[in-house]
Amino acid sequence: MSACIQCGSEVENAAITGVVCLKCSNTMTGIDKPEPKIDPLVLSALVVGGVAFAIKFEINGRNYIALSLGPIMVILGIVALARIKSAPQDLRNMRLGTTIGAILLGVYHVIRGLG
Repeated sequence: MSACIQCGSEVENAAITGVVCLKCSNTMTGIDKPEPKIDPLVLSALVVGGVAFAIKFEINGRNYIALSLGPIMVILGIVALARIKSAPQDLRNMRLGTTIGAILLGVYHVIRGLG
């Protein structure tokens, strides 16, 4: 048996020292959640872009689905671009690339929608 390093209570079946009991492990704070590699706003913009590719609604040569969803992608991309500074340093380049890709895809949808 070994003692919990947080509260000092005995931990059963602990073969190593420096363990935490079940009660303390459920209340521990300071454990960071893993940061997603792609910003959730960019991910939602890419889903919107996929919908714009999948659905086609044309009247007089204009694709109104692409015309309506393209600006939504651009707006989501611009908001995600403003949030890049708050991202961890090691994820900024990946987020910058995916954000610019989402903005360019939104611009492409607008151009495609105009015919």
